[in-house]
Parts: sequence; C-alpha cells; structure tokens
Amino acid sequence: MTPTRPGSLPLAVARALRQARAHLSVERIEIVGGPEDEVACEIDIRTAMPAQWRVAGESPAGVRTVETVTFTFFAHFPLSTPRVELRG
Repeated sequence: MTPTRPGSLPLAVARALRQARAHLSVERIEIVGGPEDEVACEIDIRTAMPAQWRVAGESPAGVRTVETVTFTFFAHFPLSTPRVELRG
C-alpha cells in the first residue's frame, strides 16, 4: 500500500475514514481485516425514512434504519476506487 506509519493504516485510507466518520449519518466504522495490500472496513450508515418505517425498523422493500456497508481499499487507493458491498 501507499505511505503509512508502522502499525497504522495507509495515510489515504486513514484520511478517507476520518472524512466518513465526520458524516452525520455514520454511526460506526470498524476495520475488519483484509490481506496485507488491502484494508476492509464496515461502516454503519443511518438511513432516512418515514417515521412509520423507522418504528418498524425497515421499509417495505427491506431497507433497514441502519445499513452496514463494507468498503475494501486496495493498494493503489486513492488512484483506485474501493470495492463497496451492501449486505446480501
């Protein structure tokens, strides 16, 4: 990966996660692993929905009030885009 400090995230990934953490809809960010040249993290994002769906915990289409999205950052980030995966 690109520039990093020993035992820490690559600088570009740390910057991206710091920006994500500042977003009002982000509840949680957790590094979940990845091979040596990848960083995978889960981000819990609060979704906007009508009150009746919030009470139910999800929309009729199955969208939850908080959705977990997995981002995998590759060795050449930010020159390459991260892989984004929604729950399956």
